[in-house]
Amino acid sequence: ELLLTVAALWERLGDPQRARAAMERRAEAMDRSGDALGFIAARIDEATRAIAAGDVAHARKLLQQLPASTDDIALPIASRIDWRLNQAWIALDSGALTDAEQNFAAALELARQDGNVDRQLIALFGRIRSAWLRGDLEASRREQRVALALLLAPGLTPSSRIDRKSTRLNSIMFRNLVCRLLLEK
Repeated sequence: ELLLTVAALWERLGDPQRARAAMERRAEAMDRSGDALGFIAARIDEATRAIAAGDVAHARKLLQQLPASTDDIALPIASRIDWRLNQAWIALDSGALTDAEQNFAAALELARQDGNVDRQLIALFGRIRSAWLRGDLEASRREQRVALALLLAPGLTPSSRIDRKSTRLNSIMFRNLVCRLLLEK
């Protein structure tokens, strides 16, 4: 996990090439050690960062290296959520809206089970985007209201709201996706 920390540090310092190299070394180390679940989780993390940086093609390539049965593997729940989110963003990028919506829904359910508000918001944002691309503005607005209610929930402290706004990965992901949203229509 040291290489994951190193990658995050390189991201914060504004050096995405070194961050990517650290993520690749992490996955290679897991693979060499024979840790199949660790390798899969590392590739999912790497794909998540690629998507956040707007490199959906690289994320697709990374996830294609994984077994088709990755959905069924006993990964940590955060990796299972990210697997679904990554699949959803890749499907959305290729115009496979039904597949994207199914994966966003699965990610949202897993994130709810885990109590992971950040990933719930990411899944909801994807559902907003997907509904909007389908032309279903009412569904998009409905998902926006759900996301806003989650963000403003009484149990969410002001400091955790700030943390969510300042999370680098989420900020990059949201910025890139909002820019695409505004530029495409």
